[in-house]
Amino acid sequence: MCDALLTVRPARGTLSLALPPDADLYTNNLDQTRSSLAQMYDHLDCRSVDVVALTDELDMWLDDEGLDRHSINAPATLIAQIYGITHQPYFGPVLPCSHDDEGNSIDMPVHVIADLVGRIQAITEIPALPTRSGPPHLN
Repeated sequence: MCDALLTVRPARGTLSLALPPDADLYTNNLDQTRSSLAQMYDHLDCRSVDVVALTDELDMWLDDEGLDRHSINAPATLIAQIYGITHQPYFGPVLPCSHDDEGNSIDMPVHVIADLVGRIQAITEIPALPTRSGPPHLN
């Protein structure tokens, strides 16, 4: 998942993401001429949505009936946990995006994408193990 995020090249400097439970992340751009709600239904393949505010600038939209309709979305649950939302797992596809001053969903600005990628990298990087020729007491 993180590798996919690292290769994202936003069109117009902004984008939204769709993250299904299988972590096959894909990017999209929200169409400001269409209803945000209609787009959520399309991208999430659902009839009702809910939103989790991860930060003041980052929302994660999800299928409100996801628990009954989909498998657990481990990557989305991990992303929520990275932002301190630890009280529940999330199910089904999610759509991370931002919002404007009126609350309309919009594509994420570059700095929001960079923050998201940085937080994911921070928990997925495995530090290199030290190398030594034998047990510590023999070195």
